[in-house]
Amino acid sequence: MVSGPLVTESMPVEADDWGPLPPNNLNELRDLTDSQFPQQVLTFTMDGESGGAVARDAFYVDTAAVTTMSASVTLGRKIWKANVESLSDPAYQGRAVCGHPTESPTHTLCVMVGTNHTLNVGTAADLSIEEVAAFTETIYDAL
Repeated sequence: MVSGPLVTESMPVEADDWGPLPPNNLNELRDLTDSQFPQQVLTFTMDGESGGAVARDAFYVDTAAVTTMSASVTLGRKIWKANVESLSDPAYQGRAVCGHPTESPTHTLCVMVGTNHTLNVGTAADLSIEEVAAFTETIYDAL
């Protein structure tokens, strides 16, 4: 597992239009540019990867719980606002913003921002928002 550097210096993110719920982690943005998805996140094991320069996806499975989770690192921070606005009930969960997409209310989506990328984690599994948020923060810290 390779971790990206933690960026603590002042970044030009204050001018970004974050919408009604700005990221909770602006003072500790990670550079997700060349980061590698970890093989293990909490009880989930990576089951595959795809993508390229603009977006990279990883798929995780918890075989004991018969549960899946997907993670995506997308180039650009503007996707943050679109993803948060797509949630019917966005709320801070630790450092992430999580909720249920309006078009897929049985799914859960959590979003965190990096220096130049956005991390999105989603699942259709019957997991609490807190569990998805914990996965999101754990994978963010490992990237």
